[in-house]
Amino acid sequence: MCWFFRKSRGVARGAGVNENILSRVVTLPSYEEIMARLRELEIGAPEHLEKNFFPLLAEKGGQSLEAREISTILKDKIKEFKPIENNPALTDLLLSRVRRHVPEIIEALVLDKQIAIEVTRYYQVLMKN
Repeated sequence: MCWFFRKSRGVARGAGVNENILSRVVTLPSYEEIMARLRELEIGAPEHLEKNFFPLLAEKGGQSLEAREISTILKDKIKEFKPIENNPALTDLLLSRVRRHVPEIIEALVLDKQIAIEVTRYYQVLMKN
């Protein structure tokens, strides 16, 4: 196990997340299914998100991951999201909308509702640390 995941497990202890659920292995839907599920979300600016953000998430399609890894991946992919050139205000607006819709984005990636809830909780813990 790499140092990051040992460290990130320590972050969750005592933070109101269920370690047993977070350690479960989840197989993500296919690339195409993730893209379709993300397109159904009403986040705003669908063209830019569909072209520049959704593929960052969907590239993990079909992979089997520990549930906790999904939170970390989402956090990293939000950081990777390419801003809109010469329009920092619109970039900030899009990032704000994405962050506000994290629970729905996680539900698009994780089909099991109970696991999706814990992944969302863990994402919130990661963002506080």
